Amino acid sequence: MRRVCPLVTLGVFLIGHCAGTAPAQPLPTFENVAERAGIRFQPTFGDDDMSSILEATGFGCAFLDYDGDGYLDIYFVNGHWLPGIPEVAAKAPRAPAPRRGIVPCALATLLCAGAGCQKRLPPARSGIAPLRLVITQVPLDALRTMNARFPEKLTPPLGSRIVRITPSSRAAQPTVLTPGFAAAADPCVSFSGDSILFAGTRTDGERWNIWRMSLLGDSAQAEATQVTYDMGDCREPFYMALGAITPPEFTDKVRWIGYTSTAPGTYDERGITPATALYCQSLDSIEGRGIVTWRTTFNLSHDFSPTMLGDGRVLFTSWRFGERKGERGTAGLLASNWDGTGLNPFFGVQDGAFVRAMACEFPEDRTVVFVESDGDAPLNAGSLARIRMARPLATHERISDAPGRFPHSARPAGR
Repeated sequence: MRRVCPLVTLGVFLIGHCAGTAPAQPLPTFENVAERAGIRFQPTFGDDDMSSILEATGFGCAFLDYDGDGYLDIYFVNGHWLPGIPEVAAKAPRAPAPRRGIVPCALATLLCAGAGCQKRLPPARSGIAPLRLVITQVPLDALRTMNARFPEKLTPPLGSRIVRITPSSRAAQPTVLTPGFAAAADPCVSFSGDSILFAGTRTDGERWNIWRMSLLGDSAQAEATQVTYDMGDCREPFYMALGAITPPEFTDKVRWIGYTSTAPGTYDERGITPATALYCQSLDSIEGRGIVTWRTTFNLSHDFSPTMLGDGRVLFTSWRFGERKGERGTAGLLASNWDGTGLNPFFGVQDGAFVRAMACEFPEDRTVVFVESDGDAPLNAGSLARIRMARPLATHERISDAPGRFPHSARPAGR
């Protein structure tokens, strides 16, 4: 204490001395000239309640001499009223939603295969190639073998095959694309439409692997190229964007794919079935590294039903037995970057349904549609539901009123 007191006394003396000798300065005054300057900026973050970090980022402004006249100009950056949130006259006007990404066809395939939308498709026009869909066909007499109660693994039965159909032509027969496989499923069409990825097994008892096949020319005669080796049972492949992983220039961009696999070799939290995780893999060789593969999710139970969003993230279903909500845990939607970083909840189990899967993005109106189910219906079928990308946790709506009509197991063509 003896060392502190002189310092405090000295500080008080200096402050008093300066205050006594320095000339008094007038305090600054501010005048509100916003109205005179024509500034009527009304800030908004898009809702009445701040419920996530998205709203917390708020708005802002920048001061710059935009026109070079020597006076500062003010540029305001505002939020916009989010889709799905009721608007009133006093709120700021809503900005138009940006368009981005690639229009996914997974849900369109599901509807055509399961809801008879063949009748609603427009007829083929002269000079325009007819719409073709790539789907999985399952033998009718084998459907009962797939009627397992979630979360038991729904492995497609022997005889499942991938075919290409033309919905606008009722007379056209399906073109079988996988005649040399004991079972094949999960087709995903590339962004350019020139190839597909699929899961398949050549013989009964073999592991399921990921295969690639060209759609150019006579697809019925195309050879399938094996993509995965010694990775357990691999299912649900999907195309990713080009990416580079070699620093410092990151110029070696190659095509990447993702899929689910039992490669970790562990059982789920119940100790009943092998746990599935998401993996990403370079489709082409990277100089000095070859084919690069790494695991992107580390759930103790099952991660499955992945799809690629227009912003480059991967959206998938994550079933966690340990986080019990009822006797079977929870199965909600999570999103992460393509390499597994930035994992975040996307939409969970807030509205009663037990499992949500087969998500599909519609970039035009920035919505995501998926199948939600109680997990007890045949083939784990359920209803269609929709949420908005801007506010997924607050915009859930059911868009089909026929529960059990849309099966989870009928994996359609690409995203």
